[in-house]
Order: sequence, then structure tokens, then C-alpha cells
Amino acid sequence: MGYIGEKARGERCPAKELLIAKFGAENCKGGISAQYVRFGKEPVVIGISGLRFDSMAVNMLASDDAVYGQFNKAVSDGMSILLIKAEGGIRALAEKGGNVSDAGFDGAVTGRCGELIESTETWGGRLNEKGELICDPSTPSPGPHYYTNMLIGNRIGFDRPLQSTPKSAVDRLGGGSFRSHADTQVLATRWDYLPEENGFPANRQFYLLENGKQIFWSGAAVADGLEKIETIHSQNRTTISYELSCGLKIKRTIFIVPQREGLPVACEAQIIDIENTKGEDRELRLVYTGMFGTQQTHALSEDVIFSTVVQESQIFFNEDNEIRAISCDPNPKWTKGEIRFNETVVHTDDGVVFPDQYSARYMDFVGSGSLEKPEYIFPLSSKPSRKGPGFFATSTPFKIKANGSVRADNLTCLSSDCVNDAFEADVTPAKEVEAVAEYIKDPSNLTRDLQDVIDFAEKYSGYMKIAHADKNFEAYVNNNLPFQVFYQTFVSRSLDWTQKGYREIGFREIQDIFASMYYFAGMGRIDFVKEMLAGWIENVYEEGFTNHNFYWIGKEPGWWSDDGLWLLQALDRYLGLTGDYAFLDEEFAMAGTKEKKTDPGIKRKLRDTIKAIITYSGKISVGKHGIPLIDRADWNDCLRVDPDCISGKDKIAKYKEQIAASGKAYGEVPYESEYSESVMNGFLLKVALDSAATMLGKIGDSDAEEMKALSVKLAATLRENCWKGDFYARVLFNRSSKPDIKYLGAQGDGLAVEDGHPGAYFLNSFSWSLLAGVASEDEISRMLDSLEKYLKTPYGFRLCSTVDYPKIAPKIDVALYYPGDRENGGVFKHANMMACSAMLGAAKSVKDEALASRLADTAYWIIDKILPYITLESPFATCGNPRWCTQYNNSQTGENIGPTLSGTSTWLLLSLFQCFGVEFTSDGLRVEPILRQSDTRLDVKVSISGTVYDIHIQKPEGFIRAQDGIEVTLDGEKCEGTLLPVANDGKTHEVEVRF
Repeated sequence: MGYIGEKARGERCPAKELLIAKFGAENCKGGISAQYVRFGKEPVVIGISGLRFDSMAVNMLASDDAVYGQFNKAVSDGMSILLIKAEGGIRALAEKGGNVSDAGFDGAVTGRCGELIESTETWGGRLNEKGELICDPSTPSPGPHYYTNMLIGNRIGFDRPLQSTPKSAVDRLGGGSFRSHADTQVLATRWDYLPEENGFPANRQFYLLENGKQIFWSGAAVADGLEKIETIHSQNRTTISYELSCGLKIKRTIFIVPQREGLPVACEAQIIDIENTKGEDRELRLVYTGMFGTQQTHALSEDVIFSTVVQESQIFFNEDNEIRAISCDPNPKWTKGEIRFNETVVHTDDGVVFPDQYSARYMDFVGSGSLEKPEYIFPLSSKPSRKGPGFFATSTPFKIKANGSVRADNLTCLSSDCVNDAFEADVTPAKEVEAVAEYIKDPSNLTRDLQDVIDFAEKYSGYMKIAHADKNFEAYVNNNLPFQVFYQTFVSRSLDWTQKGYREIGFREIQDIFASMYYFAGMGRIDFVKEMLAGWIENVYEEGFTNHNFYWIGKEPGWWSDDGLWLLQALDRYLGLTGDYAFLDEEFAMAGTKEKKTDPGIKRKLRDTIKAIITYSGKISVGKHGIPLIDRADWNDCLRVDPDCISGKDKIAKYKEQIAASGKAYGEVPYESEYSESVMNGFLLKVALDSAATMLGKIGDSDAEEMKALSVKLAATLRENCWKGDFYARVLFNRSSKPDIKYLGAQGDGLAVEDGHPGAYFLNSFSWSLLAGVASEDEISRMLDSLEKYLKTPYGFRLCSTVDYPKIAPKIDVALYYPGDRENGGVFKHANMMACSAMLGAAKSVKDEALASRLADTAYWIIDKILPYITLESPFATCGNPRWCTQYNNSQTGENIGPTLSGTSTWLLLSLFQCFGVEFTSDGLRVEPILRQSDTRLDVKVSISGTVYDIHIQKPEGFIRAQDGIEVTLDGEKCEGTLLPVANDGKTHEVEVRF
């Protein structure tokens, strides 16, 4: 006999199944925790049933000192154990050889088991009425993203906010990292295989010392003398509170300081409040630590020593030779435009105290101890380090009076030349260090800054507020959802807990502005939306292709074929919202015409940029059917079916040679190739053409008629070539070397792997055929049937079914993943919400009422699967973040897998706009809600530029929509139709909507 390799996805008998088999389903109800303790021919398992949800509770139980003895004896005797949580207490059963009996544990053991099991009821935390997550950091974490928070600065009104706004990732103990502009780490990320680790463990942590001995470390949730700990993750701030047996109470508040004139481009603050509840004065020290990021990020994976020998420690002293900041200075000269520094001040009854000791070398601090218990914490070495890494620690002495309190203010900052043309190496950092020192001397400054952070989050989210019977839903829509979209508007997908590399802003992630622009309009800052849009407009090349990624400069021009098409949707939404059609005649630099970011570049009108995108994507970069080429990939980055594809620049160069030889005009004929066509991009092009026709038509541009004609022609092409009887295809193939493969997606493609599937299926083909207005009602109905049969899971719709990719090309990136993960059939929630939006739009317009009802019901089913707080129902199985949408769920297990940043939140918000029926346009406010069948009332309040519309919606139970009969009144006056005039009077207007 040979050995058997049991892979995780082929586990023969999970512990939970064995527990049920041994003890019977009648004893294994509710949430279950189970684990093997012995394998072999007679495996032994221990477990708990009757829990609120499945969890790892049994791990904690079996290792408890009071329980271990009797548990270990039973297990050593070959007995499996089941503890049943019931109303009458804990029942303990044992099983061996198929015989189940009472385990015979004494009352002390079962009593202790009951205490421990009861404590698991609070695992996963809870959400309050504001959508804040409240948790005990000493309890287990369900997953790497579950207990994380994201923070963002505010540089609205300052230069280049898209690229320069700082952001932070924070966990429930204050760990994580801090990033400034673009990919510049201020507090270092930790390059580690573990997704649970983001920043260097010393980041943001501090110690308290008394009589030269450590009495507290902020990075531990379980420690001697720590009686209580609680974390609250709020919108744009995190607070952590501790109570110590020695009589100290500590509260930490972490946030990013809004940009202030004279301060550095990035400042992350931590306010530390310390209260002494004892009746005696105490002499303490606060030791604050962290790790500065490096300029040489490439060396972290290539040559760590290189990254350390090109920087040295730097201490900033005042004129009296007193420490004001600890920093590190990089080499050579051209890297000195990024200086990181940290400052601490303690506010006491006797005045302001700055640090008097420092450490700039990790081993000079930790020694033979650990970060939790460093050997050389007092006194600190206070000697410079000629090389990195940029570890820092500062020590500040202070007195806290009996029953008194003190406050420590800490700022970690970046002095940078990124948006400061007057930056002088060595000079500017010294000035900004002094400015920060003066700033934090006055405690009212950070107090005001924190309040401004709180007020801004509330003001921003004020565009739309709802009142709903489901208070978790209400809190999510009113608070966490808009904040996630706000965060993503600035940093794209570049920083979250597991996105700790240096990913740039993706062009297609302009989608976040689709939703956030309404919130900026609500604040009266529509001008800011224009400023942000310019960042994308200036990444379009003269010929109409775009940079795929960018920060200060762009890269990968014209490799991804969908990028530029998203811009037209954003512009159409912006112009529809504002009526600012003069925007189309404003001029913007073309990509590739600047040598550095401050150059003016060669400019053209925005309307000409729109036309260039249409010419490239709709006339040149198309395949044999007239549908856009897929190039390296489209929205699905992994769908690389043409390994020999070429960039936009190379394509245009070859195209010019082609038309020169043929005598054809530019744009008259397409680029000749055998490359594959993206059907999704065909639908995106249809939407872009419709948008272009609307925008150009509003300014009397004669090309608007051509856009309309191209749209009609493209719709016919898509129906003729891409509809395959039960679904729209995803890709059309044109390879003469592979004549047997005609298309991917839908019945008959010959690429299906799963039993009983007549073809492979892709969710986006459904969604965008509806969003583009191409699919007929019969086609929609047939595709819904296929979705139900081939893509539906208990967790949402899969992005696609499994495909025989080697038939298409030797290596396609989708196949990197196991089936059920990411682009290979995961429940990609971004795509689910696109489908939801498509269904809601169609539900309002199709003639068939039964089809409309089915579409609406399915859309709400998707919403219910995607709402992040549902992870609270089974946190250790789904492992999501209760406040933020994650990217996808494994379609086999339901586990949320990160990152937390994706288009999910944006398209969820766009879908909810459709549900609630509120749409501001240049013509007015359109009110056409489509509520759940079970809902009979919804209150929605929308605000724009100081004017509020308080909308009250009433409907009978069941499915009903506006075209079935609706009555709308504005301030008591009946309105004709559903389009309301928009006032700019700063008043509140009452709107009644009755079905």
C-alpha cells in the first residue's frame, strides 16, 4: 500500500462531519466547533454544538487549565467528546466504538466549560447604531480583514489630491501602516507571506514605564495587569481603550490630520489619553515606537542590505539641544525629497514635555528580549545608527497626579517635494519638524482636527440618508458604505490590509467616481469632481488609448482594452448631474506629452478626447466582427486569451503602416489582425457611444449623429454574432490556426468542464448586455434561466463557470486559481453588483411584469448576499469585514477573501440609488423607486448643495413599479410624472411617493 496525499480541497471527512457521524444530528444542532485530536483507524474528535455560529471555540476549551486534565484522559482513552450547549447548561457526551454515553466530567469542569462557551457569544464583535464595530481584541479574529479599519486624509483644496492624499490601514490593536502620496510608505508595511500582517509590529505602539520597569504595552490584548480592552472602528478613526489593575485607564485615538497650511503633506495622529484613578501621584515614561518606510522598495525582495546602507538615523534638536523629532535621512541626494519623522509631546498639569531619549536601532531596543518585552527599554541607547532599517523609539518622562490625567499627542509625518516645488533638501524638513512641534504644543489643535475628521465624514455621507426597519442596513447605507466609496475614490486599490505592495491607480477604477460624485455634489463641491476627473482625462493618449495604471506618470499604455470606455460613463454621469456641458470645451494635456508632472503638455479639448477614444476603441482596435479587441485583458484582468497581443502604441504604429500601404484614411478601416474580441467590451463601447451621443448632442456637435449611428450598428452586430441561444458569449475568437474554437461563453462553445453544462458562462455577459440596452426581453429571460442553473451559489453568482482554458492558449491567468477562487469562478462581488444594477434597470423598463418581478427579486437576493454585515451571522465561516465590502467570496465555502477594496461598494451604492429611486440629473430629480416585495415604506433624505428633499415612499406589499401607477407630490402639490424640479434655496422639501 502506498501513502495517500489528502489535499485541502479533497478532505475525506472534515472534523464536523465526523462529529455528527459519531454523536448523531440530533445532538449536533446550531453552530458547531470541531477538531481532530487523533487520526488513525479510530480517529478521535472533540466538539461543541449549540453555539451561535461555527467557530474555533473548542481550541480554546481544550487548552484551558481547568478542563485539560479530564479532557486529556478521555481522549487518551480513545474517546471522542461532545459538549452540548443547551438552556439547562452544558451536557458532556463521550463516544467510543459507536457507543455514546455521558462523559462523566465533574461539575467544576462542565461549569468552566459553560463559562468559556458563553464567552464565545461576543466573538466577532457587534455593530452599533452608527455602524461602528465594537470588539474585544483578546478574542480570536475570524480572518485577516475582519477587524481592520481604513483611514484617509483630506487634501481637498490642495494640489493633486488624487495622488497625494494619505491613507492608513489599522487593526484592532492599532497596528498596520501609513502611506502618503502615491506608493510612499511613511510607516513601513511588512513584506510577509501572512495576509494577517500589514505593518511592522512596532508601528503606532507604545509602552508605559514606572520606576524604569515596563508596566504596559499597547500591542498586547492579553497581558498581566490588563483587565479590560475594547476597540471601536469608526468611519475614519479607531479608538482603543484599556483598563489596568494598577489603576490606569488608557484611550488611544488614531486618525489622519486634515491638510493644514504649513504642515507636511502627510500627518497621522495618535492621541493617547491616560487617567490615573489612584490617590497618589505617579512618575511614568511613555516609549513610542515605529518603523519608517524605505525609499528603496525594490530592495525588500532583492537586497535588504542595500535598503539599510542607503539611509541613516537623524534626530532633530531645537536651539537648546532638546529632542523634537526622530527621523531617518536617505542617500543619495535625489532621494532626499521624502523625509519621514515622528514627534511626541505629553501635556501635563505642569506643562508640555518632549522626549529626552531615543533609539534608532531595533536590536539596541529589543536586545535578547522581544518587542512585547524589550530588553533595553530604559534607558534608551540614544545613539545614532549609520544604517537602517528605520526603526525608531522615543522616551518621554511625565508626572500624572493622583486622580488626574495627561494626554500624549503623537504625529508621524512625511516632509515631501511631491507637491511642493519650493522644497529644499534638509531645509524644508527642518522647518516642517519645527512647525509640527509648535502645532502639537497646543492640544486644542489635534482636538479640533479630530472633530473635523468626524464632521467631514458626517457631512460627506449627508447626500443620502435612509430610515429603515433593518437598523444594520440603515447604519450601513448611511455611514460605512459611502465612506468606503470615498476612500476608494482617492486611493483606488493601492492600500488596504492585504494590499500592502505598491499597486497604482487603475484607469478603470474611475468607476468609484460614478458614485462619489453625488456625495461631493451634496456637499456643494462639484468643482472637486472636475478636478478629480482631470487625473484620468490626462492619461488618455492622442490616439485614444490610455495608461492602464498611473500615479504621477502612467504606464502600460493601451494594453487593457476597456480602460478608456469607463471615462465616458463618468463624464456622462457628471454632465447629467451638473449640466456643465461647457466642460467639454475645456482643454487637457494628452498623455505622453509631459516630461515631468509640472510640464503643461500638449492640450486638446475634452470633446476631442472623447472622439479619440471612440475612434480607437470603436473603429481601429476592433476584430473581424467590429467588436473591440480584448488585448492583454479587459475588465477581467486574468482573461488573457491572446498571448501575442500588442500594446496600444505598437498597434497604432502598425496600423499607420497598414493604412499607408492601402491608401485608407485614419479610422476608415480597422487594424487587421486575428486577435480575439471582447464581447463585454462591445457592450461597454455601446454604452460609451450612447454617452458620447448624449454629451455631444447637448453642445450641438455634429458628430453626435455619427455616434448614434455607430451605436445602432454595434447593437445589431452584437445580437447577430454574440447571442448563442441561451446566453451572450464572452469572447469571439478569430484564429485561423484554431478554426474549431469560435467563441467562449454560452452553450456550444466546446469549452465547458463541469458536468451537465452545455457551455461556459460568464456573469458579465449577462450584466452588460442589459446595461447596454442590447438584450431583448426573451434573451433576458433565457439568460436568467442559465444564471440559475450554472452560476448561482448560496453566496451569490459565480463570475464564471469552469473553462477548459488550455484549449484556448497554453497559459491563461484565470487558471492560476483553483476553481471557486477569484476570477476562476469566485463570487466576484464587483461583478455581482453590476448584475444587480443591470437587473434593477431592466426591472423598471421591461414590459413583461413577471419578468420585471423576477429581475427585481433576484437583484435584492444579490444585495442580501453582498451586504458586508451579514458576516456577523457566521464570522468564522465567512470571515468578511462587517463594515467594508471585500472583493470576492470563495464560491464553494463562502469565505470572504480580500482585499477589502474593489468596485463592489461603488456598484452596491449605484444599485441602491436605483432601489430607492433617487437620481439627480440636469433636468431635475427623478423619483422612481423599486422596493422589495415585502417593504411597504421607506424614508430617504437626499441633499444637494444645501437643499434637502425628504422623500417618503409608501407601497402595498408585493411587486409594483412606477409604470404600474405612482403618485408624487412635492410640498403638498401633485406632480406630473416622476421628474421633480430642483431648487437651490437651501430649504427642506417634502416629497410623498405613493404606489
